[in-house]
Amino acid sequence: MAARRLGRPVKLVLPRAHTFHAASFRPMTRHRVRLGADRSGRLLAAIHEVDQQASRHDLLPATYTEITSRLYDIRNFRGRQRHVRTDTQTPGYMRAPFEHPAAFALESAVDELAHAAGRDPVELRLANDAGADPVTGKPFSSRHLAACLRRGAELFGWAGRSPDPCSMRAPDGTPVGWGWRPGRTRR
Repeated sequence: MAARRLGRPVKLVLPRAHTFHAASFRPMTRHRVRLGADRSGRLLAAIHEVDQQASRHDLLPATYTEITSRLYDIRNFRGRQRHVRTDTQTPGYMRAPFEHPAAFALESAVDELAHAAGRDPVELRLANDAGADPVTGKPFSSRHLAACLRRGAELFGWAGRSPDPCSMRAPDGTPVGWGWRPGRTRR
């Protein structure tokens, strides 16, 4: 509008502190994931509870448990999402897909389950892959999760890793983390 009124281009530069009042941001979230599995690591049940930051006047839809209810073949799933109203502008979508924090929370719990069950994390995920949508029971139009896991493991050199937590080091002695670490319990 300023450019139209002046009849020439206008450049507006905001200090970083001002951008937080005019731009969107990813809402803070707190996830609690509980998994129930048999001794082999077969997922039998899951609960995913999410508290999501929101503004006082507008609520960004919270759809975190939509992805976690469908990632694996978990027939007994309960998801709960709650808005926590704060004195901020309305959060919005940022850089990564909106579901990213939820997927990270679930995958972290699956890593911990694999460790507790003594299973390879990739193999545990493959054993729990869904052949159809666990929510509706309808077949997927396409699903490439298993192929992606296998190809990623191949490209990443997964088979050549040490499965023991905290056992891998770079040539300079820096710890290399490929999975869950003891003592890093999530709540």
